[in-house]
Amino acid sequence: MDEKFEKKLNDSVQNSPMPIKTSADQILSAYREKEKEKKHHSYKAPFFGALGALACAVVALAVLIPSAFTKQTPGVSSINDDIVGSEITISPLKNDRDILGYEVAALYPLVSGKNSPSVAGLYQSSSSLTPFAEAVESYEGIEAPIRSTFLGVGESLTLESVDYSGNYGTYTNKMSIPAVGDLYFNATLLGERWNVLKGELVDGSLVRRFEGAQRSNDKGKSAFGLKLYENETGDYALVEQNENQGRFFFSFQFFVSYQLTSSLSLRLLRADGDYPFIIANRFSASDYTTTTFKVLAATTNQYSLYHSGISKISLLYKNSQRIYTNNGITITR
Repeated sequence: MDEKFEKKLNDSVQNSPMPIKTSADQILSAYREKEKEKKHHSYKAPFFGALGALACAVVALAVLIPSAFTKQTPGVSSINDDIVGSEITISPLKNDRDILGYEVAALYPLVSGKNSPSVAGLYQSSSSLTPFAEAVESYEGIEAPIRSTFLGVGESLTLESVDYSGNYGTYTNKMSIPAVGDLYFNATLLGERWNVLKGELVDGSLVRRFEGAQRSNDKGKSAFGLKLYENETGDYALVEQNENQGRFFFSFQFFVSYQLTSSLSLRLLRADGDYPFIIANRFSASDYTTTTFKVLAATTNQYSLYHSGISKISLLYKNSQRIYTNNGITITR
């Protein structure tokens, strides 16, 4: 990795005005100041092996507000004055099958507890932890979807024709997703795209109902959102793509008793030297705080994490472990 580029990126995060935790007053104040200013004046393919995604609009304020802190022009996201992250040249999301596979594979670990803490624990922090340890605990909650976005899993997903009777209906399509389970669903078509999906996700003895619907956003771009239900009424999760925010921009939102509890957004970009680069924003509705991670992929198993208030964290995947290092201190998960 280019050391000069890495130093610039690390310095930019350390000097960033965006704190680790941003209060509602701070968010609104910065937003109003930005509005006043307006009035006055590759990744080198392939990087996805199996999973793709669908598209839909963002509804949570948590996902929309952080973008107000940076100037944006079409096709370019300003990371800071010196480093610019540009849109990926070609999206890896080739068709509805890949899109559905990505959405489910990225969302499911966040709600099932697979490979990451449960959603309830995603946003809890402890003042007794060191800044490094707290950053690691926070990142662990979103590690799974970031890793799968960079890397992908296995071979291309296949769609089978079946006649399957499940808990919520009879289905004609089946898709198996590694480390997740089997999707059974019915789909109606609009042109050559899936328009509406209804089905269920079977993970061993666990069965979750899901729905999907194609929409159009304000610029007429095709979009599709997925809703995954829990067993309790009013508990569900959404995964959506907003193509107006970027060629690869996804939001994940979690609801309990119909109330938004937390959300996550992931945007995949290219940084200097064509490095794949993800900006992740996490939001907690309980205390209205936003946390930002910037993640740079050096290789398929080595990443650099940038988080305001702490110097660069190195992340190495080795022997089924995640090894985090900061200033000579190591934390293994």
